[in-house]
Amino acid sequence: KRDGLDFYVEYEKQMAKEPTDLIVLPRFAGYSDNMADRAGILNMTLSTTNEEIYRAFMEGESFEMLGHLRDYLSCGGRVDELTAVGGGARCDTYMQIRADVFNLPVRTVTCDQPGALGDAIMAGITAGVFRDADEAISSIVGVRRIFEPNEKTHEYYMEQYDKFRRIYEYLRTIQ
Repeated sequence: KRDGLDFYVEYEKQMAKEPTDLIVLPRFAGYSDNMADRAGILNMTLSTTNEEIYRAFMEGESFEMLGHLRDYLSCGGRVDELTAVGGGARCDTYMQIRADVFNLPVRTVTCDQPGALGDAIMAGITAGVFRDADEAISSIVGVRRIFEPNEKTHEYYMEQYDKFRRIYEYLRTIQ
């Protein structure tokens, strides 16, 4: 930050480009949901690199979110595409991991501060500048990139996700 560089962009240059065989249970600070409140990294060896671990955290966090997405879909929800915002959305590799894990297109936008923009959009609607949120978003927010899922990588990630879920299920039995 001191040098005007973006952490996600700079670290992505060094990150492992292929899926890892590491399984990260990502909640080191704790978390209460339908999974055990545990964290860890499995399958590490002495040759595991920091860049592989970094990517594996993105994979593990995406696996955790996939569980929530599946819960939503099982209740009758429908999702055709996801939009990612915030710092992580600037990391193309992370967004491709998301697309591959969720098996959905992931769109990133040109807006760096979506929360503040949302406030401005609401003010614009209230002031009559925009008819509704759809009109405001279509006239203000640009699409930076859309990441399409890779079927082969998705299949691999589903094998890893199955292991991820089984590990959490096992951890619940020994808490």
